[in-house]
Amino acid sequence: MILNNKYTLSLLFILFFTISNGQNTMIWKLNNPQLAKSKAIDSTLNTLENTKSLVNLFEKLYLLKTDTSNQKIVFTHIGDSHIQADKITSILRNEFQDYFGNGGRGVLFAFQVAKTNSPLDIVSYSSNQWVSSRLSKISQAGNCGITAYGIKTNPNEATIELEVKDSLKNSFDQLSIFYAKGLKSILIESAIFKKVQIVDSNSQFTSLALPSLHSKIKLTFAGNQCQPIEFFGLSVSKNKEKGIVYHSIGSNGAKISDYNEAPLFWEQLPELKSDCFLISLGTNEAQNQNLSAELYINQLKIMVEKIKIISPDAAVIVLSPPVSYFKKMKPNKSLPIIATSIKEFCYQNNLAFWDFFQISKGLRGAGMWRKLKLLNTDLVHFTNAGYAIQGALLAEAFAKSFNEFTSKK
Repeated sequence: MILNNKYTLSLLFILFFTISNGQNTMIWKLNNPQLAKSKAIDSTLNTLENTKSLVNLFEKLYLLKTDTSNQKIVFTHIGDSHIQADKITSILRNEFQDYFGNGGRGVLFAFQVAKTNSPLDIVSYSSNQWVSSRLSKISQAGNCGITAYGIKTNPNEATIELEVKDSLKNSFDQLSIFYAKGLKSILIESAIFKKVQIVDSNSQFTSLALPSLHSKIKLTFAGNQCQPIEFFGLSVSKNKEKGIVYHSIGSNGAKISDYNEAPLFWEQLPELKSDCFLISLGTNEAQNQNLSAELYINQLKIMVEKIKIISPDAAVIVLSPPVSYFKKMKPNKSLPIIATSIKEFCYQNNLAFWDFFQISKGLRGAGMWRKLKLLNTDLVHFTNAGYAIQGALLAEAFAKSFNEFTSKK
């Protein structure tokens, strides 16, 4: 009995010593840290910069981790084709949700119906003929809304079916639908649920709670003869679960100016109620070898100002574009201009910054990414392994900053 008491006292002393010396007891560790390692990167540079601007976000995340309520924190990642495929953001979503809780899959779009590449976990169908539009090619084909895409059809009634794979993880019981003005109603149905949602003809958004978790939903839009039916996407989440909702919004060929010149996108974006925006753009601007840093930053400034009007308290993290080649001939010399100008802008405007261009060893590193077959054959996009490294690196950088924050608690 004496030995047991001594053993107990020793354990209590160790516990007291650990707590009193501020030991971080809630360290965020990545599921697969090996993904963030490669000869093509300088891991010593993999940090978020100017993180003072993220203190309020980190505080929310800390409370989310320690609270028992069903609170949600919403991330919205805005970008181009690197983001549309969801290969980077799926890794981020998984890391965030595994640690903080799964609040929901986020925005979905009918990519197959629009005849464009889709994230692997989204499937869509329609018996109607739709015309699609994307940010970099907005024309008479139609508008682009919350997902940076849009589809349009002329019948008075049109149907879309959307399904998320990995139903255990991605199922949802909260549904928000984005569309153009002029609708009369939307029939929402599944194998076990059916409801007609009457909508205001001037609305562009409707939301409803489902009685149970679903992974597949069918939408039938009832319009009028005066104008076509337009659909811009869904946002899905889990009502009874706390955690992270990680929206991934990307559009092939998109530039910052394309987003800035899409009014419907900005009209619908407030409905996501985002706590943090990540901006991943610049690859398409860099195809202009005479790119002006001033012109690029003016567009970035406009985007940030629009975000701050919508969500004044939200954190903003700007990412430099990744390495790439110009016309497959040589590493793109416009990228250092973009990366340097973004960094200066972020420090001047109290925004967080992630310098992936330098982390991936800049112009010199482009050849390494190519040699290691991390760049795709077009030398602009990446292989699955290349995108996996990017997602893991950003998750690691974010976790480092959050762990530093919690260590001071």
